[in-house]
Formats: sequence, structure tokens, C-alpha cells
Amino acid sequence: MFVAQRHRQITSLRVPFARCASSCTPVTIPVPWGSIAGVQWTVGDGPYTDWVALHGLMDNAGTFNKIIPGLPAGIRVTCIDLPGHGLSSKIAAGSLYHLLDHVVTLQRVKDYLEMKKCVLLGHSMGGWICGLYAAIMPEQVQGLISIDGIKPISRYSDGMVPRIREYFGTLEKLEKKKNEKEMSEEEAFERLFKGTNMLHGDGSITEGAARCLLERGITKSTSGSGVVFTRDTKHILKDLNGIAHEFNLEYARGISCPHLLAKASAENAATVWGKEKEAMDEVLGIYNKNKLFTLAEVEGSHHVHLNNPERVLPHVNDFVMKYQLYNNF
Repeated sequence: MFVAQRHRQITSLRVPFARCASSCTPVTIPVPWGSIAGVQWTVGDGPYTDWVALHGLMDNAGTFNKIIPGLPAGIRVTCIDLPGHGLSSKIAAGSLYHLLDHVVTLQRVKDYLEMKKCVLLGHSMGGWICGLYAAIMPEQVQGLISIDGIKPISRYSDGMVPRIREYFGTLEKLEKKKNEKEMSEEEAFERLFKGTNMLHGDGSITEGAARCLLERGITKSTSGSGVVFTRDTKHILKDLNGIAHEFNLEYARGISCPHLLAKASAENAATVWGKEKEAMDEVLGIYNKNKLFTLAEVEGSHHVHLNNPERVLPHVNDFVMKYQLYNNF
């Protein structure tokens, strides 16, 4: 098992945006249901400011492959595969996923890596989880960066009964379904590429970006004659209870750290659902009351950080420099 080591040596003051070498190392974190897998990136020489990065629904730690090498020196980023994604263990059969459970997983990761305080980076659902954590544990968060993840989808009482009924029906079908059929790697790529663009809109992800997700998103089948997706199919159910809108408002009020929201210009699956546009506007109004909040509008799709990292990095790096979210000694 891997435990992050603290680098105590002092180096000379460096230029943070010079072409710094970056490297990544596999990381495995034990949890009660198995393990959390990920990669730990270091940018430049130590010592480092610790970051933890969380991907979006159905994605994995590969979502940050293009953006992390462009960060300033003095940063160590632990990118994890959330439970049932990438190379991380699925939860037990019969169990269900909930956003707040992922918040607990984030705490487990931080505890295992002995991080007292860190910067949180999240994309989409990962940004939602990071925001929830920042609201619940503000003393442990140095800064929050969310890429096209404004808030968890708001749930309302008038839609819950039919939603739960549909959820139970879909869950029953999933549990009766046999294991996913074997595919060639190219067939898996086509399914991932087309599925992501179908979910978030045409052009959401490029072929090159999709291949970053494919690496951790497939594994050899039991027979060895093909591959299968690693993600837990229960994730298509999303979250049974979700987060009530009034709870989302309260969580938003609880974020007090430096907070950057890099919002893509294109619509995605969350922004076009139900009453989400109005709900997002209300939450953005709360964020704007935080003097440490920055909203950056970025031209691009939901996976703009992976398709066009050069559009996102200037906003992220300006934010990092402004609030000194890197170690410059």
C-alpha cells in the first residue's frame, strides 16, 4: 500500500510557470469495502501543497491528465477514482451510491494520506462533492476549484415519488442482468466516446480526450478474450435521494474558502434537467456573496478541461497564484 511521503527539504524560490517536470505514481488507499485507486501527480520539485482531485460521473482519474501538467510547480495532486469508477472497488452488491457517501470517501483519502488541509479540484459531479466537503469541513480546505460543476442536482418533493418508483424498476433490471458482454478495446472506445457525447451533447468530448478516460475505464474480461468497462453499472441510477434544493442552498452558504468555478459555455446533462437553471442561478447568487469567489466563463463543452486545457488553465493558475495554493519555496 502507498502512503504519501512528506517532502521536507527547502528548495530555492522558483518560477512557478516555467516548464516544470511533472510525474505521476499509482496510489492505493484501503477502505472497508476494498480500495480506492488513483494517481498522485507532482509538479516541479518539493515541498508541495497537497491537492485532491475528483472526477465526474462515469469518468475516472484520467480526466485530469491534460490539465495537471500545466499547473504551477510546488503542487502534489492525488487524483482518485471514486467508488465504482476506474480501478477503485465497487461497493457491495445490494448497496447504493449517494453523494454524501463520496464526501466520507474523500475524508478517508485525506486521513490515509495524512493531509490536514488541502486544495480540492473537481470536475462535474466531482466538483459537487468537493463543494459539499468544503461546506461541511471548511477548516480542512485551503481552496476549492470546480470545473463545470456548480452544485448537486436539486431534488423537489413534487417529483420524488415517481422518481423513486422508476429507480426501483431500473435497479431490479440491473440486478437481473448478467455481466457486461466482452468487447474489443476499439468497441469500448466507441461506446465511451458516443455515450459521453449523447449524454452531454455533441462535441462534449473529443476522441483524444475520450482515450484519456478509456485507460482506467476498461479491464480484461474474465476469459481474457476482450475487455469490459470497470465502472459499476449502478451509477446509471445516479443518486436515489439526491440533495433537496433547500439543503443545496445551505451547503452553498457554508463555502467560505477561496472558490473558483470555471463554467463551460455549452449546456450539459445537468443544466438542461428540470428546474436546474433556476436552481443554479440561486446558488450562484449565494456564491457571489463570498468575497473569495471567482466565476470564470470558459468557451467550450462539459469536458473543456480535457478537450482544451489551455482555455481552463489561465483561470486556474491566476486563482492559484492569487491565493498562493502552491508551495513556492
